[in-house]
Amino acid sequence: MHLIFTLGMSHTWHILWAVLLTGLWMLYQPKLWFIRFLAFAATATFLVWIVYTFYVFYWVNPDRSLLFPFDLFSGYLRAPKEQWHPYNSEDRPLCDLCQKFLHKSKLTMGSSLPLVKLVEWYPFYDTIEKIRPQADSPTSSSTTCFVCHLLWFPMSESRRESLTGSPLGPLKIKVWEERPLSSYTYVQLHSGKKALGSRLLVHRGDCSQQPCRAMDEPATNSTAHMDQAKSWIAMCQENHTLCKDIAKVDSRLPTRLIRVEPPVPGSSVPRIRLVDTQKMNSTSYIALSHCWGKKKIFRLLQSNKEECYEAIDFTKLSKNMQDAALTVLGLGYSYLWIDSLCIIQEDKEDWDKESRTMADVYSGAVCTIAATSSASSEGGCFRERNPSYLQPFKIGSSSESNTEVGAESIYVRFDDMYDFERHVDKAPLNTRGWVFQERMLSPRILHFGSRMVYWECWQRSASEAFPLGYTNKKYPDDFRDNYSPTINWIYNRAQLEQAERDSQSFSWAYKKSIKNRPPPPAEDPDDTPKERENWIKRLRFWQDIRKASEDSWCLDSTKASGFRVAFHRLQTETFTEKVGPSSFTYLWYEIAEAYARSELSYNKDKLVAIASMSKLIEEKHDYTYVAGIWKESLLTDLLWFIREGEGRRLTMQSSTENSTQMIPVCPTWTWASVEGKIGIDLVPENARYSIRVSEEIAEIQDVSMTIPSDGDASTTPLSGRLQIRAPLLRRSEATRRGRAWQIQIGDLHKSPRVRFLPDVEAEDPSAIPLDTIACLPILELETSVNFDDADEDTEWKIQGLVLKRCNEAGQDGNPVFERLGLFIADHKSLSRKARRAILDSDKTTVEVV
Repeated sequence: MHLIFTLGMSHTWHILWAVLLTGLWMLYQPKLWFIRFLAFAATATFLVWIVYTFYVFYWVNPDRSLLFPFDLFSGYLRAPKEQWHPYNSEDRPLCDLCQKFLHKSKLTMGSSLPLVKLVEWYPFYDTIEKIRPQADSPTSSSTTCFVCHLLWFPMSESRRESLTGSPLGPLKIKVWEERPLSSYTYVQLHSGKKALGSRLLVHRGDCSQQPCRAMDEPATNSTAHMDQAKSWIAMCQENHTLCKDIAKVDSRLPTRLIRVEPPVPGSSVPRIRLVDTQKMNSTSYIALSHCWGKKKIFRLLQSNKEECYEAIDFTKLSKNMQDAALTVLGLGYSYLWIDSLCIIQEDKEDWDKESRTMADVYSGAVCTIAATSSASSEGGCFRERNPSYLQPFKIGSSSESNTEVGAESIYVRFDDMYDFERHVDKAPLNTRGWVFQERMLSPRILHFGSRMVYWECWQRSASEAFPLGYTNKKYPDDFRDNYSPTINWIYNRAQLEQAERDSQSFSWAYKKSIKNRPPPPAEDPDDTPKERENWIKRLRFWQDIRKASEDSWCLDSTKASGFRVAFHRLQTETFTEKVGPSSFTYLWYEIAEAYARSELSYNKDKLVAIASMSKLIEEKHDYTYVAGIWKESLLTDLLWFIREGEGRRLTMQSSTENSTQMIPVCPTWTWASVEGKIGIDLVPENARYSIRVSEEIAEIQDVSMTIPSDGDASTTPLSGRLQIRAPLLRRSEATRRGRAWQIQIGDLHKSPRVRFLPDVEAEDPSAIPLDTIACLPILELETSVNFDDADEDTEWKIQGLVLKRCNEAGQDGNPVFERLGLFIADHKSLSRKARRAILDSDKTTVEVV
């Protein structure tokens, strides 16, 4: 009965129970018979729990979307926001169609109706060609529609070209919210159900961060940009312990630096010259990361070395170098390191010497200037722009007159979810293999993007739009309390909006429920094909995302941010798990996957371009690096696959005199032997499950590499042999369904079909003689909630290599194979008898080359 008379309950609660108990007393008259008293007490107790449950869940709880019967329609309807008023701007006009859907939308402007849909569709232009005039470059037209421009131009150039002239049919605008009560509404261009453009964000009230002053400038080389960059550098140097530890301030200076001095009176160009650092005291310098391109640029040669020590003609330098020199002066520094001007080109001895210290050069620089948006040396760092299209655009107000003091506004702006990814991660510079290492080793980077300047250090990323930074946190457990969510109810809209500003990514009812589901799909039209959607969702579940942060830089508690997290953990942690998101293999492949997507001009550079990174990991753990993978985790490292079936075996011309033969760059068992997007499948589906190695089927007996006699792996291919002992299972058939291959394993119970992921698309397994292909199981993996025998959700899978027999004999007469791909057999494709047969099969020693 204590529940009835609990202090703090509403008057309505007490009055309700006074009426109910009085009625029950009159009905049962418990004072007459003891049986009636027991019936009265039982009924009252039953009603207490029933009514209290309904009171808590259906009366006090403001969010009933997960409760019956509201869960039947809560994914489609919501209570409307307060109705606000459209605002017409003469400074930045909208086209008729954009103005119509923004002002008509009940999700953006609110509604007087009791319920509104969570998704709205509005008709748009008939063809994609009609959008382009409205979305013209902001610098070339004063009548450009702000929303059309944001819908069209943030797409990649290749995407825009593919859409132009395509028979897409009538276009539509989708307006939606991802959850009830959210203050954030999204807008995206669609053709049918297919997303075509980037999504826009519509929100009420001010942005979580105010843009910096540089956002008002028409070019990215302004004084305001330099001031903002200096502010980022200072905040990082003062507050980021990790960045200071990574930066090798006490390391030896590069052999040569470029001295940059202000212009003399009457001149507009800085004075620059080459200097030797042997006799210099320790000094601060800036490094440049840029693409050379195909055009010949001014370089340091033996023939012009003395001339460069005297002076370097500024006008002879490429646009990237000129802009870098101007930036150095703008930041208040005097020394710059550029690879083409500080390493003697076409001099093998100097190149070999300087390339070995490349890690120290970038880690020792105060900051690295990156010509991120330039695909060649002539692209430059700086960009002109119309800054008005980067600012939030006002479309509505809480005041009908739009002039009332204290009135709030509705804004539409570009969504920041893909901003850093599109304009930094996927920018031309960062598609280059050599730059990947430069970016990873630099403690601080100033990215000059196509429309903004971005900041990146080991603990925070930022931009002009979000100068306080994007935080990088693990999704879905991204809460302030060290990723240990507690069940806290949301009692009103203000609390939920505050939670979203805190980057807490709520479920509708309580925080913990998000832990057991993948993130909602953010539809990026430039993403990978639809058939890989499930794999991509699963991958994103375990990766970091960026969100804007209002926290002070001195409150950064994370050890590292972005894709650097894996590199930092590999250098600092001790690993006990063989698989899963905290394993050495998984973290190494986070780096390898990102690097494998980059491009190299020469196949021979595949491993050389990440040599400095692997060397640092070797030194930290005393591990043995073997052609892109690690001897200490060899069994799991072998289980890579080509993610989209577009692999190409990398070859190079033989170094033998007068030979035109093309030979492999690396052994086939390493991911470095192919060009393509790689992946591994060694993590559970979501955070509810754990994963472990239940049995190591194979045994590594030996792995050996043939090191070039001159010690230079960049000019001679790496050859190696992997000696492994495991069951050797013959295959009986290979079939293809769409883009997916299946391979049938012979001599097993009912000859099961298992999934086969070939390394090279051009190799047709069905055309290869049956007696030359074999399956070599490596590991059995088990996923479970708690690995309890009574756990019915326990699942298992066996992963292994698909091999092709070579016409040679190995050591001790062992058969020699080369790798064709990876096979995966799970509990759905393999019976228990077949699984047991694999585990109990006799083992054979083979060599893989």
